[in-house]
Amino acid sequence: MSNLKQLGNQAFLNGDLKQALNFYTQALDCPPPTETLSAEQKRVILSNRAQTYLDYTDVYDALQDCNVALSPEYTKEDSPRALTAKLHLRRAKALFKLLRYADAREAFQAFEGIHRDLGYDIRPSERTFANDIDRALRMPLDDPRTDKIGLARTVIGRGMIIQERDMSNFPSSPSGGPDDEDMVTGFDMNYPGRTNRMEDVPLSVLFNFRMPFLQDLTSPNQKFGGKIPIPEYATLGEAIENMLGSLAIGSPVDLGAGRGRDWLRQAVAYYSNETSTIVLVTHHGRFSAIPHSMKVGDIWPEARWPRQTPSPLRDLRKTPRQRPHEIDGVGFCQGYTVDLMVLPNDRVQSFVDDLDSKFRLMGM
Repeated sequence: MSNLKQLGNQAFLNGDLKQALNFYTQALDCPPPTETLSAEQKRVILSNRAQTYLDYTDVYDALQDCNVALSPEYTKEDSPRALTAKLHLRRAKALFKLLRYADAREAFQAFEGIHRDLGYDIRPSERTFANDIDRALRMPLDDPRTDKIGLARTVIGRGMIIQERDMSNFPSSPSGGPDDEDMVTGFDMNYPGRTNRMEDVPLSVLFNFRMPFLQDLTSPNQKFGGKIPIPEYATLGEAIENMLGSLAIGSPVDLGAGRGRDWLRQAVAYYSNETSTIVLVTHHGRFSAIPHSMKVGDIWPEARWPRQTPSPLRDLRKTPRQRPHEIDGVGFCQGYTVDLMVLPNDRVQSFVDDLDSKFRLMGM
C-alpha cells in the first residue's frame, strides 16, 4: 500500500495529527504515478483519516470520511467486514458528538451486529459508549440541556459549525458573565410568522463586528466593534447602519462637535454600504466577502464548502485551500459569536493579504 499511507500512520502514532491528515490526503488525492489504489485501499485510508479527524476534534470531516467510505463506491458485498464495522463505530462517535443521538444509535447497532457476526465481543469502552447514547436518548424534555441541544442541532442543520470543544458553552460566552445572558444566539421568538415546528423558527444569531481601521469613540487606543444579535430575515447592511445609528444616539461623547463629529463623519464615509466590505472569516480561515444586501439566513448555505455550484461570496484569499475536501462554512468563535470584519473598500485586499501571509505560517 501507499508509502504516504504508512507515513500517515507513523505521524498518527507520533501524535502529529495535522501531519497525519496531510499524508492521508496526499495518499488519496496525489498517489505516486506508479501506484494505483484500489477501492479497498482507499477505504482503509479514509477510515484512518476519519479516526484522525475524531482525535483532532473535527467531527464534521470525520463523519464525511465515514460516509464516503461506507458508500457503495467503496463498501461492496465482499468488502472486509471488520473494517466496515470499524467505520460504523467511528461514524456513531461522530454523530454522537454532533448531538444526533438516534442516528448514533443506528450506526452503533450496525457496528454491533457485524462485530457479533464475526465472533468478536463488545469491549467495555464500546458498551460504555452505547450506554451514553441510550442516556442521551432518554433525556427528559424538562431537562435544561434539552433546549440547548435542540438549538445546537438547528444551527448545525442549517450549515453552521460549532467546534467540538465549544459545544459545552454554546450558545453562551465561555466567561459565563451575567452581562452576556441576553447576548446569545437563539430562536427569534418575536418572529411574526407562524409555524408548529421550532426548527422552522428563524434564528437570531450573535455577530461580533470589528472595524480595524476605525478607532473606538470612547477608548481611542482600541478599534471599534460591537456584538449584535441579528435575525435571519434581516441583512448585515441594515445591522451595521443600525449599530452606528444607535451609537450616535446613545454615545456619551457629543457627536455634534469636535472629536465626536469627526468620528461620525469618518464612520459614515468609510463604513456605509457603498464604501465598505463585510468580510467573514470561515471555520477554516477563508475570507468571504458578504454583500450588504444578503439576508443573514442566506449566508449559511452560500458559505458552505465543498459545493457543487459557484458561491456569490468571493473568497478574498489568494492561497489555495490546504485540504480542499474539508468541510468549511460559518463557524462560531468559542461557540459564542460569528465574527465579521467591516473594511473600507480601498483597504480590503491589502488587509486580507497581510492576514493571508500570517495564516499560511500557521498552516491554514
